[in-house]
Amino acid sequence: MKLVIDIPEKIYELCQRDVCSWPIRNGRTLYRTVWEAIAKGTPLPKNHGDLKDVDAIHEEIHKLQSGISKNGGAVIINKDQYKGLCYARGIINEAPVIIEADKEE
Repeated sequence: MKLVIDIPEKIYELCQRDVCSWPIRNGRTLYRTVWEAIAKGTPLPKNHGDLKDVDAIHEEIHKLQSGISKNGGAVIINKDQYKGLCYARGIINEAPVIIEADKEE
């Protein structure tokens, strides 16, 4: 089973140093905090595809539609190719969300 959990970065860093039995501010152990994060985690659906950054994909499509190739050079696309890229964007937007985006700024 694959699971996505949300824990504070500080706790992750402490776990990387193998100190999960150390107490944290409120008197609970890191072990208990991580255990609770696992219990509240989001299971990934079986047979899910690769998890990729949709915003990065949209950015690349936008560049192509604007006449900029992946390596930054110029590219010429015709009307049908432009429409195909618009259609691809729609497919991407309608794909099921497995994990909500992290909108940290």
